[in-house]
This record gives sequence, structure tokens and C-alpha cells, in this order.
Amino acid sequence: MGVGSITLLLAVSLASWGIIEMKNRKTPIKPDQIPIRLVTTGPFRFTRNPLYLALLLVLASLAVMGNSLWLAVATASLLLLLDRFVMVREEAVIQRAFGSEYSAYVVRVRRWL
Repeated sequence: MGVGSITLLLAVSLASWGIIEMKNRKTPIKPDQIPIRLVTTGPFRFTRNPLYLALLLVLASLAVMGNSLWLAVATASLLLLLDRFVMVREEAVIQRAFGSEYSAYVVRVRRWL
């Protein structure tokens, strides 16, 4: 099993674990919906964005498996777009929803890893 396959397996596992945690806490998974509960368990103990991280890992693994430079560049570009635009907006929404609880979480857990 190659690096790309192992990374893909890890990415799918991470995404599945994150989705299960969110469903167990009965909070929306869709990023355009306001969360009902702040999830800090499961993979959310290690990264505030396990689903985005899993997406990027899937793309990176496909780039490796396909030996695709353009997909690697696209993955890096998506990382920058998510980090600079999408997450900033989402974090503002979550901050308004959970206040000091979210602030404490941000201090404990990094955005990525």
C-alpha cells in the first residue's frame, strides 16, 4: 500500500469520525448552517476543522496516486482559500453562537493541526 492509499484511508477515517461526532451531538454538518452545539470531542480535540482537513487529505492523496502536479497545486490553493476566507467567516459565526466557550476552545485546539 502506497503513501497515497494510506493518506486516503486516513482521510476517509477522519471525515467519518468527524461526521459521527457531529451527528452524535445533533449539530448540522453543512457548513452553511449555524451549529447547535460546539463539538470538541473526537477529532475536534486535535483540529477545529477535521472535515476540511479530510477533504484536503483526499485531494492530496489523489494528487500523489495520480502523480498530478496540477492537482497538488489546486489542493494547496484550496487550503489557502479555506484558511483565509471560508474559515474566517465560519469562525465568526461560531464565535457569535458560543462566545467564551468557543474562545476557550480556540486557545486549546489549533485550526489545522
